[in-house]
Amino acid sequence: MKTFKVTIRFLVVILFATTTFSQEKWSVEFRPGINFPTKAIDGSDLTAGFGFELKASYYVMPHLSAYAGWGWNQFNVKETSPNDPKIDVQESGYTFGAELKLPVSKPPISYFLNAGAVYNHIKLENNTDDTVVDTDRGFGWQLGGGIAYEFVDNWSLRPEIRYRSLERNLENTGSEVSLSYIGFGVGLSVRF
Repeated sequence: MKTFKVTIRFLVVILFATTTFSQEKWSVEFRPGINFPTKAIDGSDLTAGFGFELKASYYVMPHLSAYAGWGWNQFNVKETSPNDPKIDVQESGYTFGAELKLPVSKPPISYFLNAGAVYNHIKLENNTDDTVVDTDRGFGWQLGGGIAYEFVDNWSLRPEIRYRSLERNLENTGSEVSLSYIGFGVGLSVRF
C-alpha cells in the first residue's frame, strides 16, 4: 500500500511538472550591451561602458511576465591628463520587475515594455594604487522597451533600450554617488 501511495504521488508530481513546463511559461535571457552615462559621477565624466545581464521570466498571464536577474556593468572615468589614475566604475547586482508583451498581427514580431527595480552596489576602483571604494547595496529603478523577433520556435532576439538610475552612499566617505545611464543591448531568449 505504501508503494502505491508513493507511486501515485510521483505520478502527480511528474504530471504537474510536465503541464507547467509544456505551457511555455518560463524564459531565460542573456543580454550583453553598451551603456551611455547621462551625467558625471562625483564630478568626473564617464566613457561609454559595457556589461551584461542574465534574467529569468515567468509568464503570469499570456502577455505579462515577472522577471528576476543579475547584471554587471563597467564604465571608465575620462582621463583629462596623462597623470590621471585609471578609475573603473562598476555596478552589479540584482534586477526584478514586470514586462508587458505587445504582439503585432504577425507572430514572429512583438513589442515589449518593462519596468522594475535594481538592488545594486557601485564600486570605484583606482587601478594605479589598487584602491577600492564601494557602496552598500540599495534600490534603484529602470525602464525599458524593445522588439522581440522569434527566429526559431521559442528562440528570440530581443534588441532593447533601457534607462537605469541608482544613487548610493560610499561606505568610507559617506558622500553620495549617483549613476544613471541609457543602455542598448541585444538579448538572446529561449522560452520553455
